[in-house]
Amino acid sequence: MKELKRRKIYRILFDDIKDHLFAYFIILILLNLIIIKLPYTVESPGGLINVEDRLSNIEYESTGSFNETYVTSRKGSVLNLIMAKILPNWDIIPNSDIVSDGETMEDTNNRYIIQLYEGISNSTYVAYNKANVPLNITSESNYVYYVDELANTSLKVGDKILSYDDIDFTSYDTMGTYLNTKQPGDVIHIKVLRNGTNIDTTSTMIDYNGRTIIGILVSSIYSYENNPNIQYTYKSSESGSSGGLMLTLAIYDALTEDDITHGLTISGTGTIDRLGNVGEIAGVKYKLAGAVKSHADVFLVPTENYEEAMQVKEDNNYDIQIIEAKTFDQVLEELAKLEN
Repeated sequence: MKELKRRKIYRILFDDIKDHLFAYFIILILLNLIIIKLPYTVESPGGLINVEDRLSNIEYESTGSFNETYVTSRKGSVLNLIMAKILPNWDIIPNSDIVSDGETMEDTNNRYIIQLYEGISNSTYVAYNKANVPLNITSESNYVYYVDELANTSLKVGDKILSYDDIDFTSYDTMGTYLNTKQPGDVIHIKVLRNGTNIDTTSTMIDYNGRTIIGILVSSIYSYENNPNIQYTYKSSESGSSGGLMLTLAIYDALTEDDITHGLTISGTGTIDRLGNVGEIAGVKYKLAGAVKSHADVFLVPTENYEEAMQVKEDNNYDIQIIEAKTFDQVLEELAKLEN
């Protein structure tokens, strides 16, 4: 009796599959188009992120806005690659053009996250100093930014250094002084935070042109105690330091009584260091296209990208004012001219 029921169930399932075979086939194809990932990234224009909407505890409101521009990046699924062949301004980028030799996409993505932290830290420092508002460093966090191919270490890009040889980490200068006492072949035990878990790693000191080193680069990220304590909120999907200039302008504008937006929608891109220098970015054509699509009045662009931006504007007959950005002070001078 049980065997008869089992056969009946199998027959029903078989008939159902046979009757809907074409539909199942289409579903399988669609799943493959979406799920299968190829070693490519698809990039296209993004839009605007109103930075002031991301700030809390601001002192002064603006009549206009400062907006970060971004590139929309998609993983190289078959469907996305097909879309890139059809849609304008969608480009297919081999991952090998994004990833450095000897690294993985995970390394590259972790470095982008560090750049985001670094950009927020630098923006806060520059904005408060330019606004003459005191701030004090409360902590220093250090992340492994790059691991040389010659290094003999289990450290990975993105690791947050917690201690070395059971010495609690306080600053990279202190760690550097300690490492200077070591010789090639000495093994250093470094505890790090990796993906939310404490990990014990080892590094063997190496000789590099007469210097004894681990063979890594480290990025120092500072946290501050501010009054007012303006904070920036970002999404977990965001990374990179190209929003540094616009974040600095937004924080500065929120700290000072003068409205430096002059009621305009000001967009832009560019990194910023602790001295206020604006640095080069990638993907300017996508960011400019996104700014135009979102009806921005102004687009700020680093000196290194200025000629490209002007060429893209001319080629596409974009109606937007482009301003070259060299330093934070110079950008403030350019923005002051907008009110005339």
